[in-house]
Amino acid sequence: SVAGAHVYADDGSYTVEICVTDDELAETCNQLVATVQNVSPTVDAGEDGSADEGSVFELAPSTFNDQGTLDTHTATVDWGDATAVEDAVVTEAPFGPPGSTAGADGSAAAEHVYADNGTYTVTVCLTDDDDAETCDALVLTVLNVAPTVDAGADQTTPEAVSIWLGPSTFNDKGTADTHAARIDWGDGSAIATGLVTE
Repeated sequence: SVAGAHVYADDGSYTVEICVTDDELAETCNQLVATVQNVSPTVDAGEDGSADEGSVFELAPSTFNDQGTLDTHTATVDWGDATAVEDAVVTEAPFGPPGSTAGADGSAAAEHVYADNGTYTVTVCLTDDDDAETCDALVLTVLNVAPTVDAGADQTTPEAVSIWLGPSTFNDKGTADTHAARIDWGDGSAIATGLVTE
């Protein structure tokens, strides 16, 4: 009998020829067709985590493995906040033949800014050049960030003359947040409601 092993770097049909030669140099060959099927890549979106609203969140990055070392890959990220699905940057190694039982490893990197606090499911999908797709998800908790406020410059005025806020300004990293304002004039009078424009 003749024994041997080989790992193919990509799916397809391959003609395998086996030749046996005796000690008189007489040779006989025979062929068989090896049909190699594509195997979907595996992907790990990363660990669940948290981020502040309005800050840049980066994937850990997400990692993947594909048994087809000759395959090429694309990746997308659905951030779970109703924004458009985005392409991720794919890095992979080794690339190309020969085949390896370890396959090829890679990563998918992307970043996003969340407009509001909440819990979001981030889904990373990896597709190989044979359209085999695998997805994985992580849960991201986006934390509220308190707005910053600037009351404005100090003011001096005589009694019985109104003080006007100049106006006071604020900034909130959560661009989807809505706001209300109250003003304590510091003299024991009732707390006033401020007029907010944003």
